[in-house]
Amino acid sequence: ADLIVSDRSEAGIFACGNAGGLIEDCVAKGRMIVRNPNISSISYYGGVCGRNRGTVFNCVNSADITGSSEITESSASLHFGGVTGAGAGQIVKNCINEGDISYEGIPDAYVGGITGRGTSGAVITGNSNYGRVKSNKSKNVGAIIGSYSSSTVQDNSDYSGQ
Repeated sequence: ADLIVSDRSEAGIFACGNAGGLIEDCVAKGRMIVRNPNISSISYYGGVCGRNRGTVFNCVNSADITGSSEITESSASLHFGGVTGAGAGQIVKNCINEGDISYEGIPDAYVGGITGRGTSGAVITGNSNYGRVKSNKSKNVGAIIGSYSSSTVQDNSDYSGQ
């Protein structure tokens, strides 16, 4: 099934947000299409969950996630990821992304195969990305993580997308 999102600040195929809980052994399928996201705030879009402040363990995203915006200037911060959009202190462990993740629009979006951004002690470990990751203008694009702070732990992850 397709999930079409507009004017929402958080969205995920499995869950919108995870506020400290555990999401485990799930599979997200379908397609997420984000059109003109909520550009007045921080926004999170991910295959499993949009905003993760808890733990996502042993989950698979096979959905393609596509974002686009016609707005050329904004102070918003947008996060797109195959498993999670982003989250302070998030843990993403032993997850797989098989979907293609892409965004066209605001140049400062964070786009990653596993998570768009890791901040404030995030732990991103043991994950695999097999999908393509791309953005036409963003400088924060990565096969595993779009961008991360110095307090983010990222190890034992692999990428074999195109």
